[in-house]
Amino acid sequence: MKKKTKYLFLICFFVLALPLFLLANGEAETFEVKSKHFGYLTSVEYKKFSKQLMVYFEEKGDAYRVSFKEGCVYGPGSMVYGLENVAQIYHQADENEKDIIIAGHFDKIFTSEKEEKIIKKNISDYEKIKSYLAVRIVPNDYLERIGKENAIFREDLTGTYTMLVFDLPSKSMSIKPESAKKWKKDTSELIKSGIENTIIKYPAEVSKRIILNDLVMWYLLGGEIFTTTNIFKLDRYKGCVGKHGALVIVPNRHAIITYPINNKGVLKAVNVLIPMAKKMYDEGPGSISSELYWYYNKKFVSLPFDTEKSAFYPPAEFTAMLNKITENK
Repeated sequence: MKKKTKYLFLICFFVLALPLFLLANGEAETFEVKSKHFGYLTSVEYKKFSKQLMVYFEEKGDAYRVSFKEGCVYGPGSMVYGLENVAQIYHQADENEKDIIIAGHFDKIFTSEKEEKIIKKNISDYEKIKSYLAVRIVPNDYLERIGKENAIFREDLTGTYTMLVFDLPSKSMSIKPESAKKWKKDTSELIKSGIENTIIKYPAEVSKRIILNDLVMWYLLGGEIFTTTNIFKLDRYKGCVGKHGALVIVPNRHAIITYPINNKGVLKAVNVLIPMAKKMYDEGPGSISSELYWYYNKKFVSLPFDTEKSAFYPPAEFTAMLNKITENK
């Protein structure tokens, strides 16, 4: 009886201690218990997400190690890939899309790494890298964070910068001025080329909406961070610009809203667009500007306002345009 008890004790000890031993030695990591990094996933989602992730990286080979505990994947060359972003995308995706989220996410990252190497290898050859050029609109504080000395940019809309970047599958990469010197191209030419590339690759989805019964607004929307670059080609979108230009807001990276100016309804539109810009800017994602702009003669003029005082301070040329519209009526 004592021997049986002894053997039973040893078996129980072995069963309980083995997983701890393996974990301590880094040879195994269970994903059955949900890590704190994935608290927003349901138990069913987490189990499915974890298994799909393991299958994906098992096919990649021993160079990759998944750590659910630390919420990342360790790759070759000390590379570390976070999992929280892809898990959030997975959580928000429709059920019929979940099976392709992980592969789509990491395939883009690995393709970006390959293309980044190509760019760095050919950084002195403009003809080989020009197809990667793109332009995005960023808020002022974005450039302050990375440093103006590390970017190629110009100012077109008050409170923002028009920034030249390399467009890679999973990210955009800033371009240092010293790189441009090798190409012997000025900033204006580079940004023009970047805008054309961006507009072709990321056209906006355009729709007309009627606000407050009689205000015709045009929405230019898209899921990419480059959607707002379409603001530089508004004239290409039929109806978005009126006889006297357009009121424009660019509250976040996914939206441009315009009101074509053809009559004195512009004053009513101002009162609609000011709070709309503020609300959409606050909500994001990718907030850009809460300002209101007047697009006229291919330039963007800021139309200052004070929401607390309910005051609007249009520049002289805008006031002159309003007077002209009123006189014509």
